[in-house]
Amino acid sequence: IFSQWLWNTFYYALVSGLGSAVFATLAGYAFAKYDFIGKNFLFALVLGAVMIPQTALVIPLFLLLSKFGLLNTPWAVILPSLVFPPGVFLMRAYVDEAISNEIIDAGRVDGAGELHIFASLAFRLLMPGFTTVFILAFVASWNNYFLPLVVLNSSEHFPVTVGLAQ
Repeated sequence: IFSQWLWNTFYYALVSGLGSAVFATLAGYAFAKYDFIGKNFLFALVLGAVMIPQTALVIPLFLLLSKFGLLNTPWAVILPSLVFPPGVFLMRAYVDEAISNEIIDAGRVDGAGELHIFASLAFRLLMPGFTTVFILAFVASWNNYFLPLVVLNSSEHFPVTVGLAQ
């Protein structure tokens, strides 16, 4: 069973780390390079989310996951881990410094769409920041104890931290 717990932990950390790094990169890019209504308010919410301890959110997450029938599934651990506010904060700062507006404007002049500019120009320049956020999210998910303890009740889905404690 220990090898199953170790595999579960690696799976949860890998999927959560990759997903949260992708979402943080997209959100950081949007906050840094686009002007839209409510941008400063939304970023203030992201900063506020950084200040809320994760343990304070476990009970509301439990109720939400229960309503959708996701308790005791791998999604109960993965979905909440996809939201990584420190990663959004870090990526916004990194995008501001790594990508100049001239590169984006050059892509637009060449006829590239916004998604193509992000995928082919910006993302390549953002790989160091993406990797940093991935590592931070991977380690945070690997060390996650309280959320899996609350949302999982079957030992076949436990990560190694919960399995050893049980």
